[in-house]
Amino acid sequence: MATRIVSIQWLRALAALLVLAQHVAASIGDGGAPVTEALHPNVRHLALMGASGVDLFFVISGMVMAQTLATRDITPTAFLVARWRRIVPLFVMVSAVYMALSPTPAVLPALVSTITILPVLDGEAYHAPVLTVGWTLGFEFSFYALVALVIAVAGRSPLRLAALAFGAAMTGSLLHPAWAPLRMMLNPLQAEFAMGVIGWYVWQRGWLRACGLPLVLAGIAGLALAAGRADLYCLAFFENAVNGISGWSRVMSWGLPWALIVTALLGRRSSGRTSDAVAALGDASYALYLIHPCVVLAVERLHGTLTLAPGAYATAIIVPSVGLALAFHRWVERPLLAANRQASRRVQQPAPA
Repeated sequence: MATRIVSIQWLRALAALLVLAQHVAASIGDGGAPVTEALHPNVRHLALMGASGVDLFFVISGMVMAQTLATRDITPTAFLVARWRRIVPLFVMVSAVYMALSPTPAVLPALVSTITILPVLDGEAYHAPVLTVGWTLGFEFSFYALVALVIAVAGRSPLRLAALAFGAAMTGSLLHPAWAPLRMMLNPLQAEFAMGVIGWYVWQRGWLRACGLPLVLAGIAGLALAAGRADLYCLAFFENAVNGISGWSRVMSWGLPWALIVTALLGRRSSGRTSDAVAALGDASYALYLIHPCVVLAVERLHGTLTLAPGAYATAIIVPSVGLALAFHRWVERPLLAANRQASRRVQQPAPA
């Protein structure tokens, strides 16, 4: 992204923390049921609302890609290569650590999906990557394919990208392709990326000055209503998503409220130590997203020999996850990003005469 939008970094931090909270709640016991009972016993599966952080990530990704189309002159191939370099090496690296910690051997389709990101060996059945949070990256790369198509044939127009992503989502409502990667591309969840693109366009046109607060309130209301429906997505998140099960329910219950909130917060400025700390965690959000399952797995194995109270158990996951993510971002991710930028510049430089 050519221009760093600080509010996007805050929201990235929130998205990663939501997913972390959901996995902590699930690890504590039976899909997070003990956590739900403690917070609000009358709202089923309240702890699973953390899974909506994935939908928030998809909305943010749509906004970032709209910004990329509008500000960067890049070929489709260079775009896809840059995305691959940004995402896949880190994912494979952390997946190797996860495999070393896991007592369960990985099956071949999961190993292949770990490297290819898209589940190229899967038909009707779907195998998540070894590091299961990688199921979302398959949707990201499906959306990137649509971005590359717009760059190639549609004049790098964000609105055409939104139309294409919405079209893919609608097509996925009618068709159920036998090949899993195609089901990801033609899937209702593509609408969440499209909502992000539209949100960016609304922000760029300056239409938010009079309606930012109502958008936030509408989004929060939508999420509050969705809290009571979290049980729609409580089982087999990635299988249900890839197969299109309850796809539009998820888009409307989680994706649309987050799109309203994110759109309203675009361009908001703040300063101070708290804002800087949240933005720093947002910078490390991808690292936190990848690393925390390794910490969850390690603590689960430790818990087998050392009984921890729920609060201590949650702390034993959250604190190391955040600390390791910040360190990983500082010492691994940032140097790789710098190397990728240099490589991209060399590729885009004209050959000497």
